[in-house]
Amino acid sequence: MLFDLYPASLVRDVKLHLSNGYRFHPWVEFQNEFMDTEGKFGSQDERLAARSACFGPCSYLDHNIDRILDVLESAGLGDSTAVVYTSGHGDNAGARGLWGKSNMYGESVSFPLIIADDGIRQGLCSTPVSVIDLSATIVDHFRGSWHGTRPGKPLYSIAAAGDDPNRAVFSECHAAGSASGPFMIRTARWKYIHYVGII
Repeated sequence: MLFDLYPASLVRDVKLHLSNGYRFHPWVEFQNEFMDTEGKFGSQDERLAARSACFGPCSYLDHNIDRILDVLESAGLGDSTAVVYTSGHGDNAGARGLWGKSNMYGESVSFPLIIADDGIRQGLCSTPVSVIDLSATIVDHFRGSWHGTRPGKPLYSIAAAGDDPNRAVFSECHAAGSASGPFMIRTARWKYIHYVGII
């Protein structure tokens, strides 16, 4: 069972927890009044079990990605198929006493973005990117075009250019539970978050 891959003895406790003196930013506190997920845990054991439950599906997805890659290889398509592994957002998984997403902390806005294609050398690119760059990558990959100016840059060209820690990416959230619109702009080193109506 995937849940058992992450027993409580291996699951690290969360960072910046309310029980250790951490205090919510006023916007997050206002948001948390709508969905206080942390307050629903009856014990530390339940909290750790919830973290195990967050990690288990990640391993399940990894397992299925392996199966897909194996099928591509056995069909002779491994070298001619571009593969992108990504998601729309991360999960707080208890960090700062928060669960789910809907904020601009790293746990929530970070996501896996791995691309494999013929001609791309293996490596890590530290340039900040966003899913908008993925949309530009898809158009570029299929040699398509679009009218007018669009945000985003193909990941192929970003990776080929080398690390650019000063590249800025933008994010905003207006999902359920948002106290107001949070907006984020960040580079590799710096992040600025603007909470509309709340300082």
